[in-house]
Amino acid sequence: KTVMSLGVIHGHAAGNGYRAIVLCPPHLVNKWKREIETTVPNAYTSIVEGYQSITALRRGDKAVGAGYWIVSNSKAKLGPKWRSAILKRRTIKGEYDGHAYCPKCGTRQYEDDRVSGERIILSSKDFDEQRRNCCECKEQLWQWTSGLDRWPVAAYVHKHLKGYFDYCVIDEAHQSRSAESAIGFATGSVIAACKYSVLLTGTLLGGRALDCKHILYRTSPKSL
Repeated sequence: KTVMSLGVIHGHAAGNGYRAIVLCPPHLVNKWKREIETTVPNAYTSIVEGYQSITALRRGDKAVGAGYWIVSNSKAKLGPKWRSAILKRRTIKGEYDGHAYCPKCGTRQYEDDRVSGERIILSSKDFDEQRRNCCECKEQLWQWTSGLDRWPVAAYVHKHLKGYFDYCVIDEAHQSRSAESAIGFATGSVIAACKYSVLLTGTLLGGRALDCKHILYRTSPKSL
C-alpha cells in the first residue's frame, strides 16, 4: 500500500513540485519515512512531533521537489489537557450537592435516555469524564488547561495551512470510520485542508455498509 500510494502521488504530480502529509499509526511513522526515502527520488521527509514542527511553514511558499511530512494519527488528534467548567452549589450544611449547573443559565444538567426517553440528572463526575455542553443554552462546560504544550496537528493544519499540502495520505483509513471519534475528526480536518486525498486500508469494512458512510462523507460527500 505504501509504495502504491507514493507511485500514485508522484505520477499524478507529473514532475511538478508537491507536498504531502501522511497520517499513519504511531508504530508506522519511521517505516513511512524509510519507504519514502527509498522510493521517491530526492524526496524531503520530516516526522512531525507536534504542532511546533510545522509553525514555520507558510501557505504562500511554492513547492519545490517532493516533500513529505509524516505524523502519527495520535499526535494529529491529541490536544492539551482539559477540565470541566461547571458551577457547583452547596447545600444548607455547606456541602456540595453533587449536581452540575451551567454557569451561564444556571440550569441543573441532565440528558435524555436514548432508549426510554427518561430524563437523567447528571452529576459533576459526568463532566470530569466527558466534554459536554449545557443541555439548555449549549454553553461549553469545559475548558483547556495549560498542563501540556500540545495542540492537535490536524486542527493546526486545517486552520493555518489549508492548501499548503497538495496531497494527504491516510494510512489504515478504516480507523476513521466512526462519526464521532477523535481520529475521524482529525482525518476530516486534514482531508479538508488538502487538494487531493489517498486513503489506504486492507480492512475497509467492519461488517456493515455503514462503515463506509463517514469515510465517504469526509472524502467525497457528493457520492452519498
